Amino acid sequence: MASDGEKYGHKQMTVIEQIQGILEKYPFGDQILKEVIQNADDAGAKEVKFMLDQDSHSNDLSGLVSPSLADYQGPALYSWNSATFCERDWKGIEETGRSCKKEDYLKVGRFGLGFISMYHITDCPWILSNDTICYLDPQNLDVPGFRYPLRNFFKDRKYASHHSCFKVDLFEYNGESNYNGTLFRFPLRMVNDDRGGYTSTIINETRSIEEIKSALFVPLIEGGDHLLPFLKYVDSIQIWEKVNNKVTLIHSVGVAEEFKNSLRIHRNEITLFADEKQYHDRSCLFVTLYPIDTNGQKNIWLVMNLLGFGAPSPASSKNDFYKFYCRNTLKYIPWFGIAFPTGATTQISEKDHTWKFKWDEDSVASLFEDIKTNINLSLLT
Repeated sequence: MASDGEKYGHKQMTVIEQIQGILEKYPFGDQILKEVIQNADDAGAKEVKFMLDQDSHSNDLSGLVSPSLADYQGPALYSWNSATFCERDWKGIEETGRSCKKEDYLKVGRFGLGFISMYHITDCPWILSNDTICYLDPQNLDVPGFRYPLRNFFKDRKYASHHSCFKVDLFEYNGESNYNGTLFRFPLRMVNDDRGGYTSTIINETRSIEEIKSALFVPLIEGGDHLLPFLKYVDSIQIWEKVNNKVTLIHSVGVAEEFKNSLRIHRNEITLFADEKQYHDRSCLFVTLYPIDTNGQKNIWLVMNLLGFGAPSPASSKNDFYKFYCRNTLKYIPWFGIAFPTGATTQISEKDHTWKFKWDEDSVASLFEDIKTNINLSLLT
């Protein structure tokens, strides 16, 4: 090596720098909870719950995993869904900004950004799922996080200060060795008056309770019914808050209870059509009437999903997109969806609110005639 040279080459960014880069591209706002909901949908969850816990929990150092966690025992945002983590999910959380879902063409949340975007409000997220609990502390270079088996964590008194953070009736965890669901706890980045506060090296911004409500909850309350028609599995979203150990429901939106089973079957049929790659030589139109219940008020949405390339033709064979697909270069599915509220609240038949059409000229011409035959015309006017 030349004596007058020096070392030079690419340098790996630190975890903190990677997180900061993602947060710059995805600013704090209502899309954060949408990402969380999409991740739950990709995992196959049917229910999603958010809870803003305004209470503080014990920060007795003798009952904490690490003294550095004392600052994270205050108010927190919780996110729960009915799916459970598998080993692949735990690995995906470890790999900052790299999604374990990128090869799965049925999953929208490909790029691992949903979880990382939560660092807008927290420095130390916790995850409880299946038989495991873990926390991530990217600012702590010595111990950037830890993962524990549930059978030990909630029986060991040396972790007692953490126990009350997770044993909330709403999430139905009783300290057993397995948990049927996934619970995220995001301690809010707030100034702690007792300890003089701290400075985050991730992003030096704090979020008040009111900011969380106005920036995250209000948009979801106003537009939650717009999300449900485009999800594959999630059919219920709830928002709760906890003050002085009292848990109160703020908002609830979901598919009307009496239609959930039939809509789940219809959604599975759409997913199966895509999963089995039936779309490579034909197209199929799925039409659904979604009765959505928002805090007891029902509204009926008309939802259409069109999947597929259609039958091969000389025109399609010259299409670059189609050629890339045939070479297996593209993993994406040709999938078009549209939804709109009908403004109707009329009762519809549980048997006659889903349709499946082969996408051809005859089917298109008779589409609305078929719908009119099966439902009351008032729903579409």
